Amino acid sequence: MGAEGGGGGGNTIRHSASEGYRDVLSALSPSKSKSDLRRKAALVMPDAGCTESQTVARSAQSRLYSSDQNQNEKPNAAAGGGGDTPETLLECYKCHSPGPVFLDPTMTTNYLGRLSPSFVSEWRCEASKAVRWLHRHADDSAAGGAGRGSRSPFRALFLEGCRFYRRYDAYVRLDLSNVAFPTGGEEEGEHGSDLWGDDADDLGRYESLSRGAVRILSAALGDRIGAVRPLTAGDGEIVDASGGGGGNGSLCVPVRGSEGEMPEWAQDDAILSPLSSAGSSPLSSASSSRRSRRLVLGLRIDPDASRRLVDRGPPASDGPSTSAFVALWGEDKARLRRFRDGAIVRAALWNDPTEEPDDDGKYVAYSNDDRIMGGTVERIARHIARRHFYGSGSPSKSPSSSVQFALRDLTSLIDGAAAGSASGSGSGGEAFSDATEAHRKIMAAFDSLSDFLRKNSTPPLGGGGSSTEGSKLGLPLMIDAVEPLSPCLRYSELFPPVPHPLLGGGAGSVNADADDKGGKKKKRNKASGAVMSDPIQIQIRFEGSSKWPSDVNAMAAAKCAMLVQLAEGIDAMKRNGRGDGCSDFRGPAEVTPRYVNLGYKGYAWRISIRADQELKTLGGLRNPTPEAEELRRELTSRHVLGATHHTTIHAVHTRHPSAAAAVRLARRWTAAHMLSDAVPTEAMELMIASVYTDPAPLEPPATAAAGFVRFLRLLSTHDWARQPLIVDPQGHISAEDSSRIRSQFEAARGLEYKGGPPMYIISPNDREASSSGGQSTLVAPEGDATAPTQQGAAGAGAADESRWYPGFTRELPERVILTRASALAARSEKFLAERLADGGEDCESEGAKAKSSKCWSSVFLEGATSLRSYSVLLRVDPILVVDPGCSSTAGDFTVKAAAADGGGRSRADTPFARGMERRYLGPKPLRKHLYKNVGGPRDSVLIGFQPVESLVEELRRRFGRFAVFFYNDLAPDVIAVLWRPDVYVPQPFSAMHSEYRRPVEDDWKEDGLVIANADDVLREMVHLARGVALDVKVLDDRSVKPKPPPREGKGKAERKRKASKDEDSSSSDSEDSDAD
Repeated sequence: MGAEGGGGGGNTIRHSASEGYRDVLSALSPSKSKSDLRRKAALVMPDAGCTESQTVARSAQSRLYSSDQNQNEKPNAAAGGGGDTPETLLECYKCHSPGPVFLDPTMTTNYLGRLSPSFVSEWRCEASKAVRWLHRHADDSAAGGAGRGSRSPFRALFLEGCRFYRRYDAYVRLDLSNVAFPTGGEEEGEHGSDLWGDDADDLGRYESLSRGAVRILSAALGDRIGAVRPLTAGDGEIVDASGGGGGNGSLCVPVRGSEGEMPEWAQDDAILSPLSSAGSSPLSSASSSRRSRRLVLGLRIDPDASRRLVDRGPPASDGPSTSAFVALWGEDKARLRRFRDGAIVRAALWNDPTEEPDDDGKYVAYSNDDRIMGGTVERIARHIARRHFYGSGSPSKSPSSSVQFALRDLTSLIDGAAAGSASGSGSGGEAFSDATEAHRKIMAAFDSLSDFLRKNSTPPLGGGGSSTEGSKLGLPLMIDAVEPLSPCLRYSELFPPVPHPLLGGGAGSVNADADDKGGKKKKRNKASGAVMSDPIQIQIRFEGSSKWPSDVNAMAAAKCAMLVQLAEGIDAMKRNGRGDGCSDFRGPAEVTPRYVNLGYKGYAWRISIRADQELKTLGGLRNPTPEAEELRRELTSRHVLGATHHTTIHAVHTRHPSAAAAVRLARRWTAAHMLSDAVPTEAMELMIASVYTDPAPLEPPATAAAGFVRFLRLLSTHDWARQPLIVDPQGHISAEDSSRIRSQFEAARGLEYKGGPPMYIISPNDREASSSGGQSTLVAPEGDATAPTQQGAAGAGAADESRWYPGFTRELPERVILTRASALAARSEKFLAERLADGGEDCESEGAKAKSSKCWSSVFLEGATSLRSYSVLLRVDPILVVDPGCSSTAGDFTVKAAAADGGGRSRADTPFARGMERRYLGPKPLRKHLYKNVGGPRDSVLIGFQPVESLVEELRRRFGRFAVFFYNDLAPDVIAVLWRPDVYVPQPFSAMHSEYRRPVEDDWKEDGLVIANADDVLREMVHLARGVALDVKVLDDRSVKPKPPPREGKGKAERKRKASKDEDSSSSDSEDSDAD
């Protein structure tokens, strides 16, 4: 008995000291109290011309039951019993029917008797959601409300699929061949649990197992889950597994008694028929199919309550509840513990991810399992399965390791193994193995930098703005706010940067926790001489002042001068030792006209200036030039829309912890299919936000795997050509706004649905201010004739009506990219559904994870046939590919178990941890040794060293009209080029567009047609990629071949052949005469 706290916060204990363990007792107790019977509803089908009560009174069965009770009442009273016997037949049905009661007029048949309690619970939940949806739609239509309410409920209620493998957050499988059924003997504890199986004679063993698993898991998990439902009928997703994924046809199991051929295992009499005897392994005679011999349970997880680490038992004085508590958890888990309030009760703790036995070494606990994958729920399910369904024998013989969530190893791509556990942290330690902690450290550094800038830009007290001394940074204006823009500051970065020693991170923060091959600690004395990740983008806003010039060019020069002064002010403070925090600035300060790069606390920061006066001046121009419109659009997107988008997404990620992990999985999937920078990160964040905040007809996902699968489904099934995607997390878009958005969307699309941006995503931040409002937030692209204008948009009645236009998807993705991404998402979602159905059995071995085509990792790989579909491939120098494990063609997805350390514990190494460490070390030619005197003149570091990304950006800028470029920014081993089909159509010659053109005909004629010269374009690409690309492979040669001469008539061809023969003979005769 030890002193145990509540653990982890105020919502970590299930029951307070005054409560008993009543939910577990009621869930496990088969008898019902009179109050429970009164609460339970029971219906009787009224007979013709009678009410329900009259039908019950006239029922012969009811009268026989009442007379029998009257005859037995006196003997039972004399014996002192009979108090718990139901008085009426209706109460008897309530007491002995676990499901709903709906009787026929004779009260002999219960129409709903075959329905399980879990189905009834799910049925009622869906009916309640449907009623709420209909009422919300009616209220919004009458009075105006949230934009989501203006959507017709017909599609959500009747058209959108809600099959089993899409409804739940996690899926648990019980291997039927190893289930230990209760024997009813004295050795109960060794051959099953006494909390289920007593109804096997009535229901059959399979149904008894299914209901028992639901009942015990519901009691154990409590409010951690919203629902638990077994897959016992044909409610699985119907998937044709013959194409692409393999398998055995349909993924569903037909309903018993329905038409169609039933699988062999379902025809077993030991499963369908009531059993008269019980054996230790009753289902061992089923089919040998591994998929068929598993019971699948779907869990809907509560993301808030699921992280509770303590289940507190009832008071010691409550004997029945204490016995139920111990029977549920076991003596080894339900131990006596002392709490802060002085109570000494039994409690179950779940704070150790590796406390449950890992019999085969395949279970890996990840650092953020509890936040993003329901790790606590999984550990409880493993414990319950081992105790109640697999027997309490020796751990080495128990198959509890097979009880784990399907697709749980997707987490290895975005997180490392748990630190300080049997699974252990990988080779990188906590700095490389905990994605959430890495993001939090970046946010803490941002808060510190923000405080430093605001504090040191303020003039001394009493000086005011006109003080001659000014601020310590020497800025003429005070910094009013520092706003975050980078995905690193909202948990969306796939590989968040770690503190770099050459940028003020400290040599001991990362370098002292590396593991060598023997599992011992070693000193990492190397670091990259270049920061491979994007600098962390932030922007500063100055206080309002009349000192700003009125000319746009002068404002740009003033902003550049501000950036120069900021860099010089920080350098001066470092030299003079003025102010706290100056020593945290390390590395070079690079100033450009748009931003300044700085090193602070080990991170590379990119600081830009947001000047609202500049936007106001650009918005007030009467006749703006195209350059002014372009500048206004760029500044609005970068400063205004970027800041508001960050606030919106950060709020979603704070409310739904697994949403950020789903975004990182989506970014990894996009990069794996060579769509990097082709689909904006902000667009993926908005789609994930839509999945979590507008999940109808489902509930918001609670795990990263469920969120990622729903993202793929949204991308593949949304009608991008005919419907806009309205993302409104906070309900700021009214029904009127939603109608206006759809009207403007239809005007942009046109009659043929080909106009406007291909991906039309609207958020509350995409509203353009009215013409009388002064500042405008959005500008449609120049030359876009389909973009709605303020005066001409459909449905715009007043001049000050707001205009909506996509802020992040106005140019990207292109139509060809969106089509390809949608097709890939459809195949990926179907493939993952198959893996959910078979439990990912082909991924059990470490070697299979990298080689099997049926493993979930295949979703993140491109096949050889995919590469053949491109026109040209540029192979990048392997030295520039720092993380080959993220390659699109040869990625490494294994979770490697290293040798045991001194304490006898193994340490797992995940793809995420390996990628973090490789990015920290950087390319081998740029690695530097670290010494105590780091930070000298020779210890400079390159910020934003991304040669491949820069090359692709330049290729797209110069040759984007000729080809589409694909690459994987995580492992850019190849750059794929796909020629545009409409570019090589012959066109009339124009001197203004003659670059990279050549005549179609070899002999140039006046007013001849020209075509793009693929040879010159490709030659220029290769020249531009020198030093980055090693070789080029042409798969689709678009070079212009000379046309063959026109075919001649047969007679004319014969005469030419005879003439050529005569010429040859005469020439040979002349040669002979010359020789003589």
